[in-house]
Amino acid sequence: MHYRTPFLFTLVMLLMYALNTHAAIPSTERDALLALYSHTDGANWSGSDGWNGPAGTECDWYGVVCDDNKTTVIGLYMSLNSMSGTLPAEMSALSNL
Repeated sequence: MHYRTPFLFTLVMLLMYALNTHAAIPSTERDALLALYSHTDGANWSGSDGWNGPAGTECDWYGVVCDDNKTTVIGLYMSLNSMSGTLPAEMSALSNL
């Protein structure tokens, strides 16, 4: 019976990894969001909760809206957020806006 415990633990960890990797936006979209933050004075936004967080958290960043599977960015709600600067070229990676 003891041989089952490591097997089940490994299986659960693999499933959790698969779910987490499935629910991540592409790195190009993450890079676009990070560029937006840096090019528009994100440190001084009135709403920047979560921004610059670890990979896989982008869909929880203030103003970022993702699809139901959390695999792509579909919206940005940044009005009245005290943004200043220019939009970066990387924004073109957000093709599902």
